[in-house]
Amino acid sequence: MARSHEQFVEKQRFAFRARPGSIRLNGTVRIGWEAVSTATGDGVGGGSDILVLDDNGRTKIDYMFPGP
Repeated sequence: MARSHEQFVEKQRFAFRARPGSIRLNGTVRIGWEAVSTATGDGVGGGSDILVLDDNGRTKIDYMFPGP
């Protein structure tokens, strides 16, 4: 996550926002997202992540799937 933050937020100045329809099932969460240019507000990409949570509800594993 830190590497993605450095590459996309700090260097390329993108913001990320969640798409509607996130789903949680026990210790797993599916989140859809889109990347937006902070300079123009235009959407520049998106995808979804599957998060596996630990016993405290924190992200243990993050599987990222870029795409529409």
